[in-house]
Amino acid sequence: ISKRIKISLSFFKQIQPLVLIFFIGFLGCFFNSFPFSFIFKDITYFLKPIICILIGYIIFDDIKDLEVFVKNIFYIGVISATIHLVGVLFFSNFLKSSIGDIRGDYGLDSFIEIFAFYFLIYSKKWLGKRLIINKTIYLVCICVFLLSIFFYFSRTMLIVFLIGYFTLQGYTKITRNSLKYIGLLILFVVLFYTYLFS
Repeated sequence: ISKRIKISLSFFKQIQPLVLIFFIGFLGCFFNSFPFSFIFKDITYFLKPIICILIGYIIFDDIKDLEVFVKNIFYIGVISATIHLVGVLFFSNFLKSSIGDIRGDYGLDSFIEIFAFYFLIYSKKWLGKRLIINKTIYLVCICVFLLSIFFYFSRTMLIVFLIGYFTLQGYTKITRNSLKYIGLLILFVVLFYTYLFS
């Protein structure tokens, strides 16, 4: 028997910034001519976080125990980040390899690490207790996540990381203050892309 999937209106409100950035990416098509393969690649890059969040929402809707769900994502994220960091720092010619080679050998992105990072940071707020009680281990996990996310050298991951922060801080609700932060985020993304392609 198939179960009918229901998605709340608040969910769509929360992913508004992602959808907005997805459409902003098309503005370049009006000013420059790009091969279709480039356009298709960018579409898939920007759709990935939206699809992942949607799938996560649907899966989470079926899980009644929030703590079990958060812990599973956290442990998967820790394992993923540790494997990635070990590969990049100890098994690649890090100082001599190009960014493209490092990304090609050890992964282009891993959005689950971003989710795991925020689950760790906000676990006390959501669960009433921290996922990691020991302060030293807690800080080590934060450093592992941040380093691993950085060493993916992924623009999409950076954007999702920033949007996640703004969303969890409540800046994605349409208010005068939030519009200021969204504007700063868009400006940062534009400047970042300008720097990368200059």
